[in-house]
Amino acid sequence: MSRICYLLCIWFVLLPAVGRASPHQPRQLSFVANKSQWPTAVLFRAELPGGEVYLTRSGLVYDWHSPADLARLHPAGASLKGSVSKAAPVRSHAVYVDFVGAAGGKAVGRQQARAYHNYFLGPDQSKWAARVPLFAEVQYQSLYPGINLHLYGTDGGRLKYDLEVTPGARATAIALRYRGADAVRLLPNGALLVQTSVGAITEQQPYAYQPTPDGQRQAVPCRYTLRGNILSYEFPQGYDQRRMLIIDPVVAAATYSGATGSFLYGQTAGYDAVGNVLVAARTTGFGYPVTPGAYQTSPRQLGDVGLSKFNRTGSALLFATYLGGSNLDDARSLRTTTNGDIYLFVKTGSTNFPTTPGCYDASFNGLLDDLAVCRLSSNGSQLLASTYLGGPGEENPADFVLSTTGSVFLTGSTAAGFPTTTGAYDRTANGFQDGFVAQLNGTLTTLVWSTLLGGSLDDEPAAIQLSGGTEPVVAGATASTNFPTTSGAFVPTVRFSGDGFISRLNATGTVLVASTAFGSANAADDIRFLALDGASNVYAYGTTEGALTATPGALTNGVGKVFISKLPPDLRNQTFTALVPPYQVGSGLFNGLTAFGLDDCGKIRGAAVTTTTGLPQVNALAGSTGTGALYTFALDANATQVEFGSYYGPPAGIGQEGVHVHSFTQRFDAQGRLYHAFCVPDDKVFPTTPLAYARTARNSGFDVVGLKVVPDAANVLVQALSVGTTVERCAPLLVQLDNNSTGAVSYRWDFGDGSAPATTSSTTHTFTQPGSYRVRLTITGAAQACAPAVQDTASVIVRVNALPVSTLPASLRLCTAAPVTLDAGNPGSAYRWSTGAITRTISVTSPGIYRVEISNGACTTTSQTQVLGPISTDAAQQDTTSCAGSVELMLTAEPGSRFLWSTGETTSSITVTQSGSYSAEVSLDGCTQRLVRNVTIGSQTAPPNIITPNGDGMNDRFAPAPVEAGTRLRIFNRWGRLVYSSAAYGNDWAAADQPAGVYYYLLENERFCFRRVKGWLEVVK
Repeated sequence: MSRICYLLCIWFVLLPAVGRASPHQPRQLSFVANKSQWPTAVLFRAELPGGEVYLTRSGLVYDWHSPADLARLHPAGASLKGSVSKAAPVRSHAVYVDFVGAAGGKAVGRQQARAYHNYFLGPDQSKWAARVPLFAEVQYQSLYPGINLHLYGTDGGRLKYDLEVTPGARATAIALRYRGADAVRLLPNGALLVQTSVGAITEQQPYAYQPTPDGQRQAVPCRYTLRGNILSYEFPQGYDQRRMLIIDPVVAAATYSGATGSFLYGQTAGYDAVGNVLVAARTTGFGYPVTPGAYQTSPRQLGDVGLSKFNRTGSALLFATYLGGSNLDDARSLRTTTNGDIYLFVKTGSTNFPTTPGCYDASFNGLLDDLAVCRLSSNGSQLLASTYLGGPGEENPADFVLSTTGSVFLTGSTAAGFPTTTGAYDRTANGFQDGFVAQLNGTLTTLVWSTLLGGSLDDEPAAIQLSGGTEPVVAGATASTNFPTTSGAFVPTVRFSGDGFISRLNATGTVLVASTAFGSANAADDIRFLALDGASNVYAYGTTEGALTATPGALTNGVGKVFISKLPPDLRNQTFTALVPPYQVGSGLFNGLTAFGLDDCGKIRGAAVTTTTGLPQVNALAGSTGTGALYTFALDANATQVEFGSYYGPPAGIGQEGVHVHSFTQRFDAQGRLYHAFCVPDDKVFPTTPLAYARTARNSGFDVVGLKVVPDAANVLVQALSVGTTVERCAPLLVQLDNNSTGAVSYRWDFGDGSAPATTSSTTHTFTQPGSYRVRLTITGAAQACAPAVQDTASVIVRVNALPVSTLPASLRLCTAAPVTLDAGNPGSAYRWSTGAITRTISVTSPGIYRVEISNGACTTTSQTQVLGPISTDAAQQDTTSCAGSVELMLTAEPGSRFLWSTGETTSSITVTQSGSYSAEVSLDGCTQRLVRNVTIGSQTAPPNIITPNGDGMNDRFAPAPVEAGTRLRIFNRWGRLVYSSAAYGNDWAAADQPAGVYYYLLENERFCFRRVKGWLEVVK
């Protein structure tokens, strides 16, 4: 049977880096929401090639970093044993881009990722944030009236933004003020150059277009204008303001080389009980810039722990979290509990590394560095426990192991003052650098016991395992010729300053049960890894500079410098020593043995980063070219033959020039699967799997690659899941789900909609409701003789669309001759109106029935509305005169109309008794029509026929009626001669200078019920 090899490569994504041209094709950037981990002014943050961008309500803030300074950090922080607190300063430059005159648009994240970030930075828990969402796009809604701003990433990892100008909006309202730059100017090619102290940023010449009715893009000439430091857009040939306009500039950081604000150090890898992949790195993140312009400072949080968890196939990031304080923090080792909680062993230079209440030690102990042990929840959202552990001298963490009872057993080296417990095997510092072995309880609140281990010179433990689940076995290298050994040891004394050692303590750390030196007699030896089988036999994986001889029957190369040895639990002799590939690992701090273990079938497994060529290729991994930085192998239980051997990846190099590692604590699980982290420079292309979460780097500096290798066919499930219905359609949706996996004996389909699972190999399923459903297929392989049954899971998203929602009203009225806008709603859909228009909105001026088909790409619905004419009323605007003393004003309008008179009455008719102007508002369907009536109530005149103008104030004047404006009066004597005339009579004639007698009058006024009134009048004196 052919052997199937399954390889999984995962790029670590906490702090992505700059995009580059082929062959590197970076993934999209992410906008991280602010949930209190940054100042409140920040809404979102994204990492760009060369820096970061912060999104605020009033604008964007770019924080660019010197690529030369960032490049310096990688080798400066690469030491596996030295201080992590000595960080070189990084020059940075902040540039503010203000939205001038904007309304302070609301920024909304779009296309949320399944992954999330967690932030545990510093001791202030109010600044911790869990399950922080990531988005592929951010939209500023109505940034300017009718103008939206969309920000997203390109395939090159650069920031891209579109300005969407809706019909009728003014594109000239857009104005962007650049603050803090050294210079801002337009280039001859129309691009914008922003000069900073750490480099130049170019915004390419803008491109604008308008969608055409047939779905094409009609280009619109567009260019930048720059007045001082304010950037605007100009359209020399104008554009159709009745259609949508898209302005599409690009922010390009092509002038920058180096990281996007993140040089990453590949540290350590691990796994959980279901085979998910965990990768830890040191990140380089930068804080929010508080002042515009250039600044130079030692980076804060420059070197936080970055922890990512990927699914078993590496196709999805399950979470990513930061963890650290204000200085450098290195995760040197990680392991998980059976329920998935994650322990980390950290070297920290942060005096404010986050600790939890009640922890063993909440105080930073060292002058420059200290150790920390942390426990995070399986989803990375909670820091369950965290404590410092160390003394005033320098300590270096090596590795730790978890017991079945929940305790944490740790080993490493210390310079001075490491805490020990009463009764410990050794509480006295023996040399310049001693080893330590300690046990913490699972909640990290108690140091159960702690002891030193070493001689008079330097001692460096590297590995730890548990014998019988309770007794720690440690191994490493020692320069102390008086390193403690026990009676009957296989090698009772250290024969060369730089020998290996293996030591076993009792369960309480009070007794050295067994201890032996190990290695050649004439040169240095170093044991890097330990493994124990079920009988507590000890397997050591290390290197020798001397002439170490293989035992009869074991593998040998003659010149081999890499060995695997098996010793019994009492360490009194050896069962075998084999000289194994990679034979030698080359020179340089970054290369060496990286992983070792025994699988459930008893095979011996090892891995190394090496420059050695010509190693055995046995059932090699698919894609292996016979060279590569990684070499991994499997031997039979007695180390007599290589059963599997393969290179993978691009070549290693001397120092950091090739693929390398920063921590020699990678892992094999009980199934023999390798979990490995690499530090990959930008000039190396690390091969990844087709469905990997991030198939290529986003970095022109160093990125981290996480690798999972399953080298044996016996435990491999090859899974392929597809959805027969690939287009999105409307509910109810019948989907054909096809399973092409091999090696499985049982199946379980979970549809994500609450329905019962299916157990057939392939299946169909009907989704009755709209929504996005993750369909998961879990397959189980047959149990093997020495290994349990293996499970694997694949998933696919099925999107079930809903019909577009009709937003048109049943009817709509034209209030005046002005057009009315019909809006079909459902943004992003395609439209076809009965008028032939294909836009979301149309303007109509005529009554009638209007229909629109709305399609969201999967579903189509039809909506219609009846547009009615203006309100119909029979009330003409005419004046009315009445001599009856009152007038009834009546309006007749369409049913449902509402009335409001200027008198405050709301009936269709009113009665008025006073002359004047009366108005009425008739309202229907949101329209209002105003009508005005002028009413005249005619006067009834009753002239007197006698006056007595004797000055007594009674009946002295001729007063025929109340004064009416415009009344004309003429009076004649009995012979017909005119004795008085007035064109505006005011009831004031008293027959002055006229004798008593009879007179005749003529009154005239159009406001009288009768326009001419005449009669006689007697004057009595």
